Amino acid sequence: MGRLLRIVWRWTLLLVLLVAVAAGGEDLVLRFRLNRGAGRAVVDQVTTYEAAANKDGRLEIYFDQPQIQECVHALFPHFGDPPCWYVRRHQIKLLSQSIRSVAPAACPETSGVPRRPPDGTCGRDGLLPGAVSGPTLVGVRSPAPGNLACGYPA
Repeated sequence: MGRLLRIVWRWTLLLVLLVAVAAGGEDLVLRFRLNRGAGRAVVDQVTTYEAAANKDGRLEIYFDQPQIQECVHALFPHFGDPPCWYVRRHQIKLLSQSIRSVAPAACPETSGVPRRPPDGTCGRDGLLPGAVSGPTLVGVRSPAPGNLACGYPA
């Protein structure tokens, strides 16, 4: 066990040193290119847009308010600017990361004991018909079918 731990430690240390040397070397190359007057080849600007989540879970992108983000043509961030490859992949920025889902209209309960409505309006997901189960953004899940939102198995 001790031998395996030493091998893992050495590989981890080698990987950290390799990344540090790559970032340091890239920084030296960028500084050299900036001093030679190749500013446009090192630093660039990318147009980004802001977006907000609506109450119904859809994303509204504000194209009328473009933002200019400076970036560096490099693998790692330098001079306080992110790399251009990262900025181009993330051109739409959410104004609020804490997206709250719309509270679903749960099935009625009486005297604290859950009861199936007489007309059978509760669906398989335990919600009333037409109820919103939450935002449809990536990473946010709706209630699973057959949950106990109404207090009874579906």
